[in-house]
Amino acid sequence: MSFARTQLQELFIKEARVEIPRPEEPVLDADGNPKLDENENPIMKDPGPIVFYARKMNPLQQESASRMASAAQIHMRRLMFRKDDPDYLIIDEAVNEIDDISMFVALVEISREKDKMEQELSDKEEWAKDNYYQSLIDAWPACKRDFTENAEEDRKPETNRLWGELKRFNDELEDISKKRRQNRAAEIDAKPEEEQRRLAFEILLEQQCNTEWMRVFNVWRMIYGIVDEDKNRVFETDDDVMSTPVEAQKIFRRALDELSQSITDVKS
Repeated sequence: MSFARTQLQELFIKEARVEIPRPEEPVLDADGNPKLDENENPIMKDPGPIVFYARKMNPLQQESASRMASAAQIHMRRLMFRKDDPDYLIIDEAVNEIDDISMFVALVEISREKDKMEQELSDKEEWAKDNYYQSLIDAWPACKRDFTENAEEDRKPETNRLWGELKRFNDELEDISKKRRQNRAAEIDAKPEEEQRRLAFEILLEQQCNTEWMRVFNVWRMIYGIVDEDKNRVFETDDDVMSTPVEAQKIFRRALDELSQSITDVKS
């Protein structure tokens, strides 16, 4: 990497300015009272944003944030064995709100096999011969703009041909997926109700565990990564972060996401 590129990364990639807007505030007179305009309305002024800086986590901080998130995820997963826990009851109640448990479970389970089903279909002779399916995938990026910007009658013949073949593949894949969902739903429907509820509970719990992992990881990203203008940490604990207005949290997360993406772009 050249010296100039290294300096660019150091100056503009590892740290990013973040501005949190503040609401307007009244202009005060010498006695500390709000000044009024000719209509007796308070005269307002823009106080300017609060300035922070987002910083990329170092490897130790990254490991620490991941460890904290994993610990929270494990704690959440233990709900399976703590039926008196309030969070357990929330998930259990969510199971009650599922109209068709067997189809819900089948949809989730079969969707997890999508990559496997796609591979199985692409390995069939029609799609595998002369690497046909992969050739369609490889050729599509060159036709994508023509497809998105032009009506069907205005597209190049090759674009419409490629789209038609890819759609045919996806239709076949959906047919396979649909049959497997129906078969799996029938299997689950034949199980005792308690077993059906357990399967649904496990799916909802896993989704909640993943959500909790990301929540805690984002909290620690902000604890480690958000500093004030004097480069002091803004947050020290989970409660500090969670008590911050939601919109401010979103701005911080977006800045950290963009910072990570910028680093990826430079390194690539």
